[in-house]
Amino acid sequence: MAKDFKHFSDDMDEMRDKFLKAQNDRIPRAIGENLVEGFRESFDLQRFNDYGTQRWREVQRRIPGSGWYGFQYNKNKKTYHSDRATTRNILIGHGRSHLRDSLYLKTFNKNAITIATNKEGAKLHNEGGKMLVFGKHATSMPQRKFMGKSQKLDEENYQILTNIINDIFR
Repeated sequence: MAKDFKHFSDDMDEMRDKFLKAQNDRIPRAIGENLVEGFRESFDLQRFNDYGTQRWREVQRRIPGSGWYGFQYNKNKKTYHSDRATTRNILIGHGRSHLRDSLYLKTFNKNAITIATNKEGAKLHNEGGKMLVFGKHATSMPQRKFMGKSQKLDEENYQILTNIINDIFR
């Protein structure tokens, strides 16, 4: 009988160790990675990734007749136009300037997860506010939230947590 109890005790110690390791690394890492992907998905959806959210307000560069349509501008007495700017998704730049791709899992532990970006202006896009266009003209930037509290992502993260715990205690 004592041998059986020793085996049971060893199994419990092993499960505890697996749980503590998961609590400090595997769980917050998996949830953090899911948050990054979920926030990136906001850019594909053109709205915040949560239930009942509205599409982001249209950008002037995609509205025919707008002074910003296709980024029409004059340079050296010539008018230039970008057809690509009229079809590109909102907040999706060209080249390596993608705000979407700049989101990353900065830090994680059992108490906190930090998702970050190194792109200037990310907070302004996410929260909206006043800005200067070309450093001269004051304008109001509408909020185009892509990061924040999301019931949908919370539910996904709860499922991730449940799956990991079930895996530990199998």
